[in-house]
Amino acid sequence: MAKGKDQANAYLKEALRIIAVLLAAGALFGLVFLISRCGSDRNEAPPVHSATMDEVRITDEETGISYIRCPLGIGANTLKDAFLTIGSAEKGVTLYTVAFEDSARFISEAKDALGGSYVYRAESVPEIRLEDFAPVSAGIFMGGINQPIDYFYGKEAGEEASVEDGTRYVEYIKDAILGGREAEPTGEFTDKEYYIRLYSEAFPGLYYEVVFCTDVNGVCYLRDMVTEKLYLSPDGLTARITG
Repeated sequence: MAKGKDQANAYLKEALRIIAVLLAAGALFGLVFLISRCGSDRNEAPPVHSATMDEVRITDEETGISYIRCPLGIGANTLKDAFLTIGSAEKGVTLYTVAFEDSARFISEAKDALGGSYVYRAESVPEIRLEDFAPVSAGIFMGGINQPIDYFYGKEAGEEASVEDGTRYVEYIKDAILGGREAEPTGEFTDKEYYIRLYSEAFPGLYYEVVFCTDVNGVCYLRDMVTEKLYLSPDGLTARITG
């Protein structure tokens, strides 16, 4: 009995520690951090709408809204309710609402084993590019691992003595992609990659993915997974990730 009480106290202490981190990191990144610890809060209740699908779009038969698939570099942080079904309930495809996003703007397929999923945007929503996404923080992932190994915290978190301000690393990424020139690899790529999920106040339910990769000659790059363009990684970012 005492052992069970000690374990419960340990869980409580861990929960309080996580809450302290969330408060330090600011509301937006705190939500993303909590999502990454707790996983999907997907509701498997039957979808409320039926839909049709052609080569380029999904159309909600009830609202008439048509959705277009985003590039794989745009992902959902967490899914909520089953929303649309295409085909029969037993064999059809189900799409879900995205937490903190309006279903009239974004819906998503179910996540795969690595936490990835295709997000669909309403036709009325412009294509998302990095300049529109306006990232403020990021989570760093390794291939095959669906839990972040590191974070670039936003400016609010940097005001806390125990948390490093990661704003400059997010700015390195933005500057490299928005202000840099496309790069050509000097050799074949190695298999060691880091997946950087950028988080935004403008799109709080989504992430924008950039891959940090290295070729056999030791040159480091950033691959924008939305545009599929390749850029040289800034020295400061390279040192932070590889150091």
